[in-house]
Amino acid sequence: MCRVYGVTRAGFYAWRSRERSERERQNEDLVAEIRAAHTESRGTYGSPRACPPATDRGTEYAGTVFRRRLAELSITQSMNRPGKMTDNAFIESFFHSMKAEIYHGVRFEEDGAIREALKRYVPFYNADRLHSSLRYVSPATFEQQARGAGCQ
Repeated sequence: MCRVYGVTRAGFYAWRSRERSERERQNEDLVAEIRAAHTESRGTYGSPRACPPATDRGTEYAGTVFRRRLAELSITQSMNRPGKMTDNAFIESFFHSMKAEIYHGVRFEEDGAIREALKRYVPFYNADRLHSSLRYVSPATFEQQARGAGCQ
């Protein structure tokens, strides 16, 4: 093995008997912090909104029958305005995150369980979840920072 790595046997055994370096201790501390952040984020950090239907102005979603049924159910429809392709980007991002973080790979035994997961997720998403589009702060922190900077 020493030949493969180009070290002498004496050098290898000297390395083995040394105390851990400062850098190695720092790395261990960092690993502990990363594991804690992973646990706090419900297992979502470290791997590469409530519910208006979001559409890209497909004709089936703009149809009178569909819109009327949504109104009967007291559901607010979210739809891009003509020529504004990013209107729904934020809500679509939310739904993507929500599905990836609390839905995919989870089996809910009853409706109440998914309702509870959603009730817990929305406050987490707004108060604790770090958002890359907000320079890795939560929306609540971003709003506080904006207010502090005089933005309204």
